[in-house]
Amino acid sequence: MLSRQQVTQKLSTLPPDIREWLISPEVAFYIRKLGQDLELVRVQTERISELILSVAVGAITATECLNTLQEDLALKPETARRVAERIYTEIFSRIQGSLLKLGVDIRGLVRPQGPS
Repeated sequence: MLSRQQVTQKLSTLPPDIREWLISPEVAFYIRKLGQDLELVRVQTERISELILSVAVGAITATECLNTLQEDLALKPETARRVAERIYTEIFSRIQGSLLKLGVDIRGLVRPQGPS
């Protein structure tokens, strides 16, 4: 996985529509609301922000993001899936076409997962 600095550097090279959306107050609101709705602690919410950026710059895949939600954040599989679905619908769905043009496929966040 890339360091925060590397992710930030890659973020600056993304097309404007992606970059501007990801750093918008609207996305910050969605992430904060997600943390509140699921009763996540601040460090978990901050990590989710990092994961979103890592997926957007292609540092990790959507599937790796889902796995990281479970493993690094110690979320139950069902909670991790709910987080992933919200990330997909509230954040990535708006820029999915632009991400796909860059080879970043975020559909792994909402694909049915195999038995846990």
